[in-house]
Amino acid sequence: MFCTEPPLHGLAELVSLASVNQLMNSANRPYMLNGHEIRIFRSIPREGNMRFGMGVLTLYVRSSPDFTMPEAHELSSHFGQWGEVQVGMDHRKNAHTALITYQDYDCVDQVLLARPHVIQGVELTVSKYIQRASPNVLGPQQVDENLSSQPPRQQGVPEFRQ
Repeated sequence: MFCTEPPLHGLAELVSLASVNQLMNSANRPYMLNGHEIRIFRSIPREGNMRFGMGVLTLYVRSSPDFTMPEAHELSSHFGQWGEVQVGMDHRKNAHTALITYQDYDCVDQVLLARPHVIQGVELTVSKYIQRASPNVLGPQQVDENLSSQPPRQQGVPEFRQ
């Protein structure tokens, strides 16, 4: 199904971080206007192609190869400051990566705004984890339809390929 009208976008600037946090509180969402759902997002610095970055629930976390990746409980404690998390560790030899999954996309944006992240002296690189669809799984029309609809909720913690 194709929409004949372009999607409308707006920008609101709030006076305080408390106002932003109150607006983004997941208990208050979704917002409705004239029977239409309004999707709101916190403004964060661009990271690559933002077309695919809206509504992401998972962070990709990595440490330098020169340092040991913090343990899952340390990651959970640190990233749990922004919401309930599930931690997926890459258990391959010499792996320095983990996936952190939240229940709410705004937690991901808050974590990105709070960079840098340092746990026990190890600085972590944190970015949104965007699963790329295989060309064999989705055709171009299906991809476009998915982008125009509500972002799908990810279930559980994504796993690393062995």
